[in-house]
Amino acid sequence: MKFKNLVGIAGSILITTVCPLLAFAGTEGHGGEVVICPGQQALMYDVYEATAIREGLHLDLGPANLSAAQKVKLALSRYAQRDPVRAARFQVKADAFLSEAKIGDFDLEPLTDANHIALPPHCTISQLIDQREPELPGDKRYFISQRLWNQLNSDQMAVAILHEIIYRLAIDMGQTDSVGSRALNSYIFSGKITSLSDKEYYDLLKATRFVTCGIGASSLAIYLQGYSVGAGGAFCPDFYDDGHLKSADLAVDNVIARAGSVDIPIHGSVTFYNDGHLASAELASDNVMVKVGSIDIPIRGAVTLYDDGSFASLFISGSPAKIEFHGRMLDLTEGVTFDEQGNLTSADLATLTTLVVQNQNVAFGSWIEFYPNGSVKSGRIFATQRLRNTQGRLVTIKVSPGDDELVKFDQNGLVLDRP
Repeated sequence: MKFKNLVGIAGSILITTVCPLLAFAGTEGHGGEVVICPGQQALMYDVYEATAIREGLHLDLGPANLSAAQKVKLALSRYAQRDPVRAARFQVKADAFLSEAKIGDFDLEPLTDANHIALPPHCTISQLIDQREPELPGDKRYFISQRLWNQLNSDQMAVAILHEIIYRLAIDMGQTDSVGSRALNSYIFSGKITSLSDKEYYDLLKATRFVTCGIGASSLAIYLQGYSVGAGGAFCPDFYDDGHLKSADLAVDNVIARAGSVDIPIHGSVTFYNDGHLASAELASDNVMVKVGSIDIPIRGAVTLYDDGSFASLFISGSPAKIEFHGRMLDLTEGVTFDEQGNLTSADLATLTTLVVQNQNVAFGSWIEFYPNGSVKSGRIFATQRLRNTQGRLVTIKVSPGDDELVKFDQNGLVLDRP
């Protein structure tokens, strides 16, 4: 599903009003409109527009006997399945709507922020609500024409409330027209929002200007792949071709994620496998206890994971940790890597460690790498050794006092690249 840019499509329309007319000086107003057609139920312009120009976005707010507040809650409970963070924010604003509103015996001066996309023939469009930032203590935020409000059923009242709370966020983000708010509202009041993939949802919010990724502005976080991620300024989520989230920056600190059989606190940049499992992350603590084999060790910094949640790489925190390796314990520090079966593949050695190579005791230090069978693949030796190479000849690997030498081996323990 692709979303075209919904910004900048404008039209003109004759708007009729009935006196008395309420007009404001000072701050610019914003608000929803109602469509009144001869012999038909009055409806919000959001509903008319969605029906006229968008497929599959039909009003669906439950049984007719529900109140407007109940219908708003129904719509936002569905939205919470897609984005619980934004849905919760909207619910708070919806709960306070009537306490922040003045419903009076007045008509409202037409506003110029609608940028209508489609126009209903033989009908009038009138200003139902004027939303503006309160200037004085006790001022209301929403001014509602009682004459028009009384013509709405509970479905249309709910759409009007949704329009205003969505538009309120848009105004806070610097938007100056309601095109994007009406579009997002249509996905919410129809329930279509729940069926969107991560990529489709992100594209919708980007098209409606509710995320500002890549344009240097701040933005609310967006809920993707079960995480609240940044979607403004330099924080740009990336997606796989099938719409699943590939990488993002977490919007909150100390998020709990699953890594195999343990929970780990993470923050910052994260990547995911195509099935949604965590692939890499930055730990939010410098002393996270995890189990490697049968040993509990503290880790810090960046971790990478296999698709089953087991560790591919980690950094040991604090004192050296002992990890079992083919029947013996190795003292390791800093970076450690594993294969998908959990076998140690490379590590930083905390101390000089003697391992058997070609039936000789060879002292390795610093960094070492292993084959899956446990034989040394490469490592740094700290003393002169005579070892057989892959041509079958004995070679002397000289190491000066205080120095070390990197040596590579094949899977049979023979020295590589040393003729």
